[in-house]
Amino acid sequence: MLQNNRKKLLSLSGIVMSTLVIFFTNCSSKSSDSTLAVTPTPPLPQTVYTAWEPLLDSEIAGGITTFEGWSTPRFVSAPVNYPQLGGWTDSVTVSRDGLHLFFGYTKNDYSIFETTFALQPTGPSRTSENTTDSFQIFEASLQSTGFSVAYHPVNPGPTVWPASPGVNATQDVMAYTTFQFTPSYRTEILLARKVSGSWQQLGSLAAPVNGLGHCDDDNAFIIGDMNNATIYFESKRTNLAGTTCGSKIRLYYSTVTNGALSPAQEVPGVNGTGSDSTDTDTQIALSENKSTAYWTSIRDNKYGFFTADWNGTTFGNVRPMMLTNTFTPPFLNKIVRLGEPSITELPEGHIMYFMCAIAKEEGPSGPSQIQMRICFSKKPK
Repeated sequence: MLQNNRKKLLSLSGIVMSTLVIFFTNCSSKSSDSTLAVTPTPPLPQTVYTAWEPLLDSEIAGGITTFEGWSTPRFVSAPVNYPQLGGWTDSVTVSRDGLHLFFGYTKNDYSIFETTFALQPTGPSRTSENTTDSFQIFEASLQSTGFSVAYHPVNPGPTVWPASPGVNATQDVMAYTTFQFTPSYRTEILLARKVSGSWQQLGSLAAPVNGLGHCDDDNAFIIGDMNNATIYFESKRTNLAGTTCGSKIRLYYSTVTNGALSPAQEVPGVNGTGSDSTDTDTQIALSENKSTAYWTSIRDNKYGFFTADWNGTTFGNVRPMMLTNTFTPPFLNKIVRLGEPSITELPEGHIMYFMCAIAKEEGPSGPSQIQMRICFSKKPK
């Protein structure tokens, strides 16, 4: 089990929320190595990259079990993932056409933060607009020659910490989370929309999405538009109104009708019922027709991605898609963190982008020098 202070990581960004309840303890060793834990190999020879065949690095060896035909994960190539260490990339989501990735990035070092809770910048600027050390939102677009990365115009300013972007199918509505550290820690889900090619801030989502108790509401996923939509999100609330908070993360939704939010409800069938304090459900995504749910979960001594099918009244047939099995040494070069499965369906099958991380060192009590990366897997029809 983790020490209590490790739970501070749960709410800073999406992937961290799903990993802190794992039993790893703090490590203090550092590495001077400046390469990825898995040395990238040249991409497969091809002249045109597509949503089904994006520009990727080598397969990741170790730490993962896949189910239902999902391929062995691979790191996404530069410039989405930097070949050098430093900085912190997180909170990835893929557009429904599979050609755009939205994610958060801060120059601060994830491994240092996880070890010491200190925010220490080690990463470069991704673009010329990336002048702050705080989290900012970026968009990677896939062309036939590979990815290009741009600073997203939805960013509200250099002093605000936005991450956890979620976009609708038409990419003209985005929900994202801001993180406040002073005078006290809190998260808030905001909404923006694109009108005539320009993004407009719509402000904070009202209760019940942002509960009055400020219960670490985060990771919104949107299906629909400004007039008719369903907004899925996670929260540590202990009541549906979000006025009181607990320690477990659970999944909720609210519908939007003519701009008005309905009372929040639990997403039926996906939240675990285990009594273990590590039982967690977070970072939900759904198929556009709402027939399939995907999310990160820790349940029944398993940690990874789960899926379930809508049966008309609830989600059922809950089963794993991808699990990490790295709970005991050796940790070196293995995946030790999973989070934020973002899935879309293409004519060839399903693709999934997600956050994964591997250990660069063996720590005295667990993995050390953990490096966050955006990863890719697919499932052919």
